[in-house]
Parts: sequence; structure tokens; C-alpha cells
Amino acid sequence: MLTIDKIEATAAQQPHPSASPSPSSASAASPNDSGEPKPLGEILVESGVVSRETLDKALAQQKRVGEILVEQHAVTPQQISQALQKQQESAAPKKGVDAASIRVDTAKIDKLINLVGELVITQSMLSDLGSRFEVGQLAVLLERIAQLERNTREIQERVMGIRMLPIGNAFSRFPRLVRDLSGKAGKKIQLVLSGEETELDKTVIESIGDPLTHLVRNSADHGLEPPDERVAAGKPEQGTIHLNAFHEGGSICITVQDDGRGLNRDRILAKAVKQGLVTENEKISDDQIWGLIFKPGFSTAEKVTDVSGRGVGMDVVKRNIEGLGGTVSIKTALGKGTTFTLKLPLTLAIIEGMTVRVGTDTYIVPLLSILQSIQPKQDCLKTVVGKGELVNVHGTYLPVMRLYEVFSLKPELTDPTKAILLILETEGERVAVMVDEILGQQQVVIKSMEQNFRKVEGVAGATILGDGTVGFILDVRGLLNIARHGLPVAA
Repeated sequence: MLTIDKIEATAAQQPHPSASPSPSSASAASPNDSGEPKPLGEILVESGVVSRETLDKALAQQKRVGEILVEQHAVTPQQISQALQKQQESAAPKKGVDAASIRVDTAKIDKLINLVGELVITQSMLSDLGSRFEVGQLAVLLERIAQLERNTREIQERVMGIRMLPIGNAFSRFPRLVRDLSGKAGKKIQLVLSGEETELDKTVIESIGDPLTHLVRNSADHGLEPPDERVAAGKPEQGTIHLNAFHEGGSICITVQDDGRGLNRDRILAKAVKQGLVTENEKISDDQIWGLIFKPGFSTAEKVTDVSGRGVGMDVVKRNIEGLGGTVSIKTALGKGTTFTLKLPLTLAIIEGMTVRVGTDTYIVPLLSILQSIQPKQDCLKTVVGKGELVNVHGTYLPVMRLYEVFSLKPELTDPTKAILLILETEGERVAVMVDEILGQQQVVIKSMEQNFRKVEGVAGATILGDGTVGFILDVRGLLNIARHGLPVAA
């Protein structure tokens, strides 16, 4: 037999009439729809007793468990610090796995599996031929090696394709951004997107988000005029920003175009003179003037806002894009608008390079950096005190850098008139690099120097050449820094 008796609370257990209920007791009295007790703070906010801001402020004053334990002398601050570090370390692997994952279309996987099957067949045919090879079968051997080369190249392209994602992933953030900017600036802005299906390497897509955001914000704030100013200029009241992506050769081009006021040459020049970037009487071309907006701290905004005026942004755009091996160009017309064009490599893992020789060593120069190659005549070479050797290229004197001096090598040629000068350009600067011979053009797979050895000034990475030797990929920006300081790199 089961008997249930009611137990009365003692005086010690009775709550004091003036005491406020604890969060747990209040929450237990007010369960939510899911059966879980509703927090006291939520009930007070819903009842209108306190505001959301007051509740957040009160919650912010609550002490963390670590602080309470330290005050009670139960643990030391060092023990809390060690426990927090273990907590971060245990959470890090999961985060890394999520960040490194990528979704791949099953059609791409199927094609790759078919190609691997073709590769296995070709390898089997070569093994069979190798076991009973005779000189008369040389033509068959060459044919099967050519088939192996075709299979390998196609597998390479398919594997690189797995990393390719549509650039629409990077474009998706901009409709909301433009809508917010439109409200803040009091302008009517229409965003037009095209080429979203254009595919680009996942690493590049992750790196161009910030540069594109800066350019769109710049177009919305600096480029497009207020509605009344547009109507007075005979334009539609609504301004347009056009984001477009397309392939061009072995690169991808992304354009950010607006139909705003365009860049004001005189205003930019006056600001540059004021900041000491150029002298008042210096003659510079339009392209050089447009390039001034990429200088750190440069801004033509009348006042500083949360969108622009701090001179931070455009220099980051240029640095990030050139860090990816790309270029930024500007095309503008006063009163008609401005177009920024970003030209980027399709992938950062493989580059088109020119293979050159210095003595017995082989180097690869990124093809995008090469303007031309020349074999100068003696009257084109000059030596200027304080500036070293110069070469006259189409009326412009460029510094000559002897690559064998930079890397302490033994060259075959020391006379520039018998050697080859490669005219390289980066960030608007040019330099003539002297090499013994140009061996040819080829695609190379970049291997990191920092991960496998250490950072070497003037070297962007390394690759394995066809004969199995290591070839260094030159960093043009680093070479220019070396030329400026005149310090050779340890061999």
C-alpha cells in the first residue's frame, strides 16, 4: 500500500516576504512552449518591466565562473588560463575541418574517376610494352607516352576544376551591402550582377571579398552622385553599379563599374601635391594620376564618414590583388563614370612562367610580370653615379639588375649586350633583369618555400622541373626591393 503525505515547509525553508525570487524559481514558474522554463529576464522584458538594453547591461555585469573561483581562492589565475587554452585547442580542430571542406559536383568526381581508369589502362599498356620492348617498337612506345601525357594533363585540369567555385558566392554579399549604403548616403543605387557562373579557384574567391567590398563602397560613396545632382546633369535619378566577371585568356577579369561623376584629375593632383606625393610642376600621365588613389592615406573626400574619407581601403585593394598575382587598372571619364578592372590568375597553385638560365641555375619568371625581352646595344647602356647601371628602353631609362649578383652565382655572360634583359613590371615600377638565356615558356606548379625551407627575399616559391631539379620562381616585388637596397641574397 502506497501512502502520500504532505510535508509542510519549516520556517527556515520559507522564503522571506521581502526577498526577490531567484531566476530559477521564477523561470520554473513560467515554462515556455517547449516545456523548458523561461528565463526571468525574458519574462521581465515581455512584461515591459525592463527594456532589452537594461537586461543586456545587467547580464554583462555577471561574473564568469573563472572569476568567482579565483575570488574564492579555489583556483589560481594561472590554472584558469591553462584551462582556457585547453578549451581553445580542443575547439580548434573542428573549426579547421569545417573551414577546409569544399562541396564538389558529383559530375566532376565521375569524370575524374573515368580519367583515373584511362590512366590505369595506359600504365598497363606501358608495363606490357616495357617487359618485351624491342627497338622496332619505338613508335608504339612514343605513341603510348603521348597518351599518358594527355591523360595526365586532363587529370591535372580536372583536379584543378574541383577547387573551382562560381564567383557568384563572392557576389552574393553585395545586394544587401548596396541597399545599406543606399540608405546611409541618401542615394538611389541599382546593383547589376553578371557572370556569376564564372568559376574561380576557392582560395582566390576567399581573398577577393574584401577588395571587392572596398571598390563597391567606393563607387557608392565617391562615384555616384546624389539624385538631384544626377538629374541636373541629365542622368537618371537612380545610379547603377555593375559587377561583372569573365574569362580572358588564362586569367579572370572582374569589373566594378559605375555611371557616376568619374575621377577628377585636378582634384586628385591637388590633393597629391598637398600631401607631397608629387611636385607642383611635375608632368605625369593620367594613368599615374589614377594610380595615386591607391597610395596609403590618400582620400579626396570632403569629410570623414563611416564609409569613406579615412584614406584606408584602396591601398588594401591594390596590395591584396597584387599579392594574388593580379593587377588593378582604372578607366574613367569625367561625368560619365569609372571602371575598376581586377585581373587575376585562375588558380594560385599553377602559374604560366618563363624559364630562364643564369650560369647552371634555372629560374622561372611569372609571365604576367614580363613586358618584353631585349638584347641592348652598347649606346643604350649608361652608368649613373648613385643609381648604377641603366638601360634606355623606348626613351625611358630603367635600372639594370644582374641576377647573378643578386643570388651570388657564376654567370656565363657578364656583358649586357650579349646577355638577355627581361623588362619586368609590378605596381607601376619597372626593372631590367639580366639573364644568360631564355629556355622557354611552361606551366609550373608552385611549392611554398616558407613551409619547406624559409622565406628568401626575391623568391616567391619553387617548382620541380622536367629533369627532376628544383627551379626557383622569382618574386618581382622582392627583386625591386633588393635593387633598391643593393644587398645580395645569400646563395
